[in-house]
Amino acid sequence: PDGQQALAALTHEHFDVVILDGRMPGLSGPQTKDLIRALPGGATMPILLFTASLAAQDHAEGFDGVLQKPADPDDFRRVLSVFLGDGFVAKKNIEPSLEPSRVDRLRIALGGEEGLQDYLQTFRQDALKRLDSLRVALAAEDRDTLSRQAHDLKSNAASLGLESLRDLAEDLEERAADAEIPFEGQVERVEKSLRSAFDAFGWQH
Repeated sequence: PDGQQALAALTHEHFDVVILDGRMPGLSGPQTKDLIRALPGGATMPILLFTASLAAQDHAEGFDGVLQKPADPDDFRRVLSVFLGDGFVAKKNIEPSLEPSRVDRLRIALGGEEGLQDYLQTFRQDALKRLDSLRVALAAEDRDTLSRQAHDLKSNAASLGLESLRDLAEDLEERAADAEIPFEGQVERVEKSLRSAFDAFGWQH
């Protein structure tokens, strides 16, 4: 989703909270936030910034809160309960467990195995598309696209606890964003890590 899609959705539906990624195609999170504030009711709409930046406070002016990437379901429940009340957590009827894995926690947050499998398939399809985009951008030496695609892949990998893939994507994002830093071989390392993740989930490449 991008900023324009968020604005369009807000003109047709009611939302209790809006969460905006700091970096989106087209309008950025802060730019989208400013436009939402100008909509009817937008001045009081709770808007959260979702970002991987360690200096998130530098970009959070006008937001009602910051959700730091990578965020797990507990982070989301904790932050959303601030705006939706304690009933938000109670309605989910989630039994606590000791140190659940990231995938197990996603299964709980998504309402069970079916929700988890839908999420995993969406991740798989999205990752393959981003890998193709990375290859094209690499051939064209398009650093902007490399950085943007790596940023999104990093966030998606973090949601599943794929730490190696997340770290490699983050390194590629940073290298591509700085014209002085070479990134030769980094796309190949991201691809290798992604293939390993696919193998772990039993997916075809």
